[in-house]
Amino acid sequence: MDDKNLMIRVLEWATSRDIFEFDELREALNLTENEESQLINLIHEKSILFHTSGNAAARMRRRESVKLFASAEDHFRLLEYQELKEARQSSKDANIKSLIAIGIAVVSTFISIVMSVASMSSDINVPDRVYQTLKNTNQSVLNELENIREAQIELNNKLEVKNVCLINSDPTSI
Repeated sequence: MDDKNLMIRVLEWATSRDIFEFDELREALNLTENEESQLINLIHEKSILFHTSGNAAARMRRRESVKLFASAEDHFRLLEYQELKEARQSSKDANIKSLIAIGIAVVSTFISIVMSVASMSSDINVPDRVYQTLKNTNQSVLNELENIREAQIELNNKLEVKNVCLINSDPTSI
C-alpha cells in the first residue's frame, strides 16, 4: 500500500477533522482533476466520507459549499490500514531478528567445532597444584598397595611353613 494513494490521503486528512468542506479537502491534498473527479464519485456513492446534501456530486463539481465528515467506517478503514502497516513493519523486524539469530547459531556452531578440534590436538595443561595433589594421592595409594603386598607375601610365607610342617610329618606312621 502506497502512502500516496488517494484514499489513504483523504482518510488521513478527513479523520483528523470533525467537519469540513470539499474545497478545503481539495486544496489541502492538491488533487489533480482526475483525482478530484474520482473522489466526487466516491463521495456521491458514499463509498468514502459522508454528506447530508442532496445532489452533492453536482454541487461539488460547481465548487459550491458541501459539508463533509468522516464516518465511523472511514475511521475504521484508516485504523485497519495503519495496523496493516505496523504488522508489515513488525514482520520485517521479526525476519531480520530471526536471520541474526540464525547467523549467531551458525557462527557459534563453527566456533564450537574449531575449539573441539583444537582441544583434541593440544596437550593437556594440568595446573601445578592439581598435579601435585594427584601425585601425592597416587603416592599414598602406591604406598598402601606396597604395604598390602608385603603383608600378603608374609602371610603366604607363614602358610607355606605350616604346610611344609604338615607335609613333613607322615600321618600314616602313627
